[in-house]
Amino acid sequence: MTETFPPAAAADRGRRAGARERILASARDLFRAQGINATGIDAIVAGAGAAKGSVYYNFDGKTAIVAAYLETELDRWREAAADADSQSAGADVRVGAFFDALARSIEDRTFVGCPFTNAVVEQPDWAPVREIARRYRQELHEHVGRLLGRGASDDLVMRIVILYEGAIMGAKISADAVPVLCARELALDLVGGA
Repeated sequence: MTETFPPAAAADRGRRAGARERILASARDLFRAQGINATGIDAIVAGAGAAKGSVYYNFDGKTAIVAAYLETELDRWREAAADADSQSAGADVRVGAFFDALARSIEDRTFVGCPFTNAVVEQPDWAPVREIARRYRQELHEHVGRLLGRGASDDLVMRIVILYEGAIMGAKISADAVPVLCARELALDLVGGA
């Protein structure tokens, strides 16, 4: 059975959904540009063009906004990782493409570092932040395991994950793709030696 609502109620739900998305988009832009701690609710509201009440209607406060932002970033990461993968290729091509996608984000100037690491550094005691960052890391391990294929050792997966995470940190500091390309070559050496 299809649920029906009066037109006013349907329009109100659409505005609320739109406000939530605008708030998250504003928060993402601000968190990426200036960090979580430096971003206040008023700046998020202003960037979203929303009423302050709509923030509290959609979220229980800043912690909830940060958690929703990180969930969105996790979804984006999953999509980007899947897009960079060619499941029919060998492990060396798949791992290389994974690092290449990271290098492209740096060259395209869309790279701001790892949002999960950034959030944990800024908010180490927020349980939702730590939980989402833990899930990201678990999914990163699983993804690298899939890239390597069946029979890949946990040790090999962990080494490539460490190279990937180190490449992110190196690129954030140097503001170029050189650390990523270097980590890529080291990862391919590990894949070739396995």
